[in-house]
Amino acid sequence: MYVAQLVWQPCVAYFLVKLPLGKFCATMVLCWGITLCGMSAAHNFGGLMAARFVLGSFEASVAPTFIALVQMWYRRGEQTNRNAAWYSMLGVVNIVSLLLLFRDSELTQASWEAS
Repeated sequence: MYVAQLVWQPCVAYFLVKLPLGKFCATMVLCWGITLCGMSAAHNFGGLMAARFVLGSFEASVAPTFIALVQMWYRRGEQTNRNAAWYSMLGVVNIVSLLLLFRDSELTQASWEAS
């Protein structure tokens, strides 16, 4: 996944300059979602890694596009706080999702033990 992001970063930088930002962002998010749904069709490790490579190529556009959106909509003095809030929420979302997954696994385990 990281190799795909590294390969696609120059292409994303070019497209951010040449294409309308809103349409580019919407297209990348839509393609990312379609690829994510398509990962369920993988039947072996190679298929899963191919899907992850394509997924990484679409994820390469997320950070630069969101930074460009912040630069367009907020004043210079507000941009640092907005970007910092966005990056810090990535960690908060990971913590909350892991807690929810842990709770779900405990409930699933308890229901198996009860039967």
